[in-house]
Amino acid sequence: MIAQFIVQPSINVGALIVVTGLIILGVILILTRSSIKLIDEFPVGYYPKLMTNRVVYGYVVTGTMLLLFGVVILCLTFSTPSPSKVTIYEGSIAVTSGYFFSNYDSTADTNKMVWSDEIVTAFVSEMGSGDFKLYKKHGLDYGNTYVGLFALGNGATAYVTTTNSTCLIIQINYGDYLIVGNQDTQALANIFAQNVHPLTP
Repeated sequence: MIAQFIVQPSINVGALIVVTGLIILGVILILTRSSIKLIDEFPVGYYPKLMTNRVVYGYVVTGTMLLLFGVVILCLTFSTPSPSKVTIYEGSIAVTSGYFFSNYDSTADTNKMVWSDEIVTAFVSEMGSGDFKLYKKHGLDYGNTYVGLFALGNGATAYVTTTNSTCLIIQINYGDYLIVGNQDTQALANIFAQNVHPLTP
């Protein structure tokens, strides 16, 4: 191993706030049951008593649904696997990511290794437009974080692990791409160029 880079996806703060808000609202609605239940203990007629019970159970059911929905979304969105690793060897580059599998084959290998003789071209470029616009098949995509399997604007499949809009783009001889980047993509690209494959200007 020549060098290893860790690619740690950042947390989507906006989504986290929304999901946390749903959970808190659910808890508040459930706890409100206690205060509303007190009204039910006062001597009132049958109809008001019936309506109070409906309100109580409505709060409990709504609160429980919001709470469960928030927890499920929280788990699905933020329970990411361990950080992805980009490892450069003499003559190859390997990426390990829990998102390198398709929705139809969860037993697929989570590693992607590319040898120097498989590489058509490699260069550093900005992502997000033209042939390099990303369309998620499976994984994460928010902000500058892209981790998983993506389709490119040109229709090719890309194995992507980056938290930077500037990426090292590697075209493989059977048509796929490996795209990697981190907070210092240029350093990663320089080590790659020295040990795996020269960069195209």
